[in-house]
Order: sequence, then structure tokens, then C-alpha cells
Amino acid sequence: MAQRMIVILKAKKEEASKVGEILAEGARLTRQNDVGCIDYTVVQDKADPATFIFIEHWKDQKSIEAHMKAPHFIDMNKKLRGKTAGAPTLYRVEAKV
Repeated sequence: MAQRMIVILKAKKEEASKVGEILAEGARLTRQNDVGCIDYTVVQDKADPATFIFIEHWKDQKSIEAHMKAPHFIDMNKKLRGKTAGAPTLYRVEAKV
């Protein structure tokens, strides 16, 4: 069954630009390499440029688990260390309309 997630990540204000670059590359690699990725979009809040929102759509739970073990995902998280303002907030969502 298809899985959808919304993830909110807050960067440290002084790191927002660098975090944006890291996330853009990570999103590109995810869309390019991850089997089961239907959509993986990262957007930046206009009112608060230190806030990034991931909009993810996956074929199934196994696809998400594989993504989290993918070398580009692990590398992205290493590059983000020390640049974020806490852990991301994850929402598993379901389309109702």
C-alpha cells in the first residue's frame, strides 16, 4: 500500500542556505535512485527560510525502509549534523479526498 509522509526540518538560521543545498542534492538523488519513490519534494517556507518541508510519496513501507538505508540518505544525514535545530518532525498522512 502506498505511503505518504510529511517531514518538517528546522535548520539553524545561519545554516539555512547550506541545509537547502544539502537537501536539494539529497532529493535529487532520492528521485533518481530509490526504487519505490513516487514523489520526493523538499520545499522551503517563505516566511521562515530555516524551515524545510519534505513531501514524500512511496510505493510501500519497504521502499521507505530501503530509502533510509541508501548511501545517499546516510550521507545527507551526515552532512546535516550540527546544522539543524533539533530532530525532524515526521507525519504519516493519508489522502482523504
